[in-house]
Amino acid sequence: MSRNVARAIALGAQRIGHGTFACRDPQVEQLLVETRVPLEVCPTSNLQISGFIDEYAQHPVHRYLNAGISLTLNTDNRLMSNVTLSDEYHHLVPSLGEDALRGIARNGFMAAFISDEEKQSFLKMHADG
Repeated sequence: MSRNVARAIALGAQRIGHGTFACRDPQVEQLLVETRVPLEVCPTSNLQISGFIDEYAQHPVHRYLNAGISLTLNTDNRLMSNVTLSDEYHHLVPSLGEDALRGIARNGFMAAFISDEEKQSFLKMHADG
């Protein structure tokens, strides 16, 4: 399954949904580091359906951050998983810490499908607050 990530990047993907199994292939992890294509991780959904993650502290998000892989935090399906984005952040605070989660939030903003000019304008406008 991790090869699907490499294929998606080769086809021009700007973000990768989940990427849960990328941790099983060091070459794919390295590709993610080099291309800076962010993974849209959905921890609660992954716990519910992955078959290899039993608790939030086991999620590969930790490995990905340590490797320098860009990622964003997402809910996948709020109704089926019964989770909000705030819940996802709350679940990861104990194992990641607030600083790491701030970086993930910034990655989410930087990966948004808006122009670079809009991103820079927003960052400039909010630089002091």
